[in-house]
Amino acid sequence: MASKRPEGPAASAGAVEFAGPGRASVTVEHDRRREEVVPEDEHHNEIVLVGRVTAVPVVRDLPSGDRLMTWRICVSRPPDTRFRGRRIDSITCVSFDTGVHDEVREWRLGDVVRMSGALRRRTWRGYDGVRSVHEVEVCGAALVRAAGSRRGAVH
Repeated sequence: MASKRPEGPAASAGAVEFAGPGRASVTVEHDRRREEVVPEDEHHNEIVLVGRVTAVPVVRDLPSGDRLMTWRICVSRPPDTRFRGRRIDSITCVSFDTGVHDEVREWRLGDVVRMSGALRRRTWRGYDGVRSVHEVEVCGAALVRAAGSRRGAVH
């Protein structure tokens, strides 16, 4: 999904225009002088990640009977990022979807992968208090390039 700053009067209000494949263009305005409540049907939580696998997928059987697959990727930050120091983000990914499990199960360390999903915050009570973590719940996944393959190589 791409975003750009609109021109004209909307630009002065801090509006950002979002558009993506198969989506209509939507302009979201932000005026720091007032906060508007956005109706829930206008909320949107969608993540697209492309990165390198840094922790092999592991499946856990939960007490509920669900099977949760967990893995981690790293994503390079753009060179012009305002966050100094770190050049990558390490992101934990999870999925309950058996179709995603079938795809991800074949991934190896160093593979470049593409995923789509939603950002989730999970909380629980541990022996040392309440804990929380942010994860990406993946609903779609694909191998972009296997580890060791050269960029542009035909498979």
